[in-house]
Amino acid sequence: MGLILCKGRPESMEGRLEKEGRVYDLLDQLGLEYERVDHEPAMTMEACQEIDEALGATICKNLFLCNRQKTQFYLLMIRGEKVFHTKDISSFMF
Repeated sequence: MGLILCKGRPESMEGRLEKEGRVYDLLDQLGLEYERVDHEPAMTMEACQEIDEALGATICKNLFLCNRQKTQFYLLMIRGEKVFHTKDISSFMF
């Protein structure tokens, strides 16, 4: 992919979502420094690996879970290299 780590907002917002611009506006308004990497949508952890390396950060998996009755909901965040097994947490959640 040849990803490049950039500081601050992009020079042009052309082709970007409005909500992305609002995020940059807020970060700038709060006086926070930030870095970003532009990339295509990453739908697998393998696709996230190069982004992970460019950012020098650890990407995590965000899994939205619910019980069988769909009355309780959970957001599980685990390191990208970890394998998720439902059986490991089902006794805690359900």
